[in-house]
Parts: sequence; structure tokens; C-alpha cells
Amino acid sequence: MAQTKLDVERWIWTDADFEKMGWHDVRVHGIARYEKVERDEEKGSEGHFSGVDLLLDIDYILKWVKPEASKRNYEFWVAPSTLVFEGILDFEMKWVGSYFDWEIYDINRQPARYPTGTAGDCWKWEIDGTGMNFLARGYKQYIRREPLLTRFQYLTWEERDGVSFSKRAWKSEA
Repeated sequence: MAQTKLDVERWIWTDADFEKMGWHDVRVHGIARYEKVERDEEKGSEGHFSGVDLLLDIDYILKWVKPEASKRNYEFWVAPSTLVFEGILDFEMKWVGSYFDWEIYDINRQPARYPTGTAGDCWKWEIDGTGMNFLARGYKQYIRREPLLTRFQYLTWEERDGVSFSKRAWKSEA
């Protein structure tokens, strides 16, 4: 009998989970840059800049399902997700070919030194397929909806409710 629902291990993932995660063939639907400003409402402070986050709206593949003997193609449990790299610096994007590839082949990281810190206090990230490279202290990935089982490695516009950069997980991590 076919599985009708996937038990999701967690709804918010972090860089501590990096070794358990994989982004091969993950579709990117949008990219946003978010400048964080901290304010002190009581003092009437206009606020001060506290960093930049990079947000990616993706269709995360939670599980690849091997085909049964009678079928030829894999199926995939896919959920719309927001991947947020926190405190990015030294961002660069090299165009791959003549266009931006909206698919991630893999995400790699190496220990690095934040310009104001010490060696090993951040990571040098490379998102293969997109041409993006940058420094960041870490990431959080928010699974925004229940995963759907599909023959494709991505969801339709309707299945994912368009583009979103929400940092709200589908279920709380209580």
C-alpha cells in the first residue's frame, strides 16, 4: 500500500543538521535579501543595522522513493521551504552559462573566519548550480507545508501557494 503521509522528523532544520540534509535537485523559486534592523521602541531609537540574511524559497525534497519493480520512475516527498542563511558577508553570484539555474545541485561548506571574528566561527558556503558563494554563520530551514508525494522534484505554483519567504514552520517544534 502506498504511503499517504510522510512523518517529518522536524519542521525547522539548522546548520547543526547539515550532515543529515541534502539539496540535490532542489528547485529555487525566489531569492531575497533581508537587512535586519534592531530598534529600541522605549528609547525611540530609529534602530541600528545588525546584519543581512539571504532567503531562498525552495521546494525541499525530504525523501526520494525508489520505484517498485512495476514502475520506472522515482517519486519524491516535496515541501515548500524557506532556507535562511544568517549574517551573510562577501556574497557573490557567478552566472552559470547565460542564465541563472533555478536548481541546486548541492550545498558545500568549509570552515572560515568572519572578518570580525576568529578562525572557524563561520562557514564559506557554495551553492552549486546557482553560482552563489558567501560567508555566513549558519542557516535555518523552515518546512512551510506538509510534504506532497509527486513524480516531480518540484511543486506546481498552486501546490506551493506561490512564492514565499515566510520563516513560519508548518508545525511548531514544541
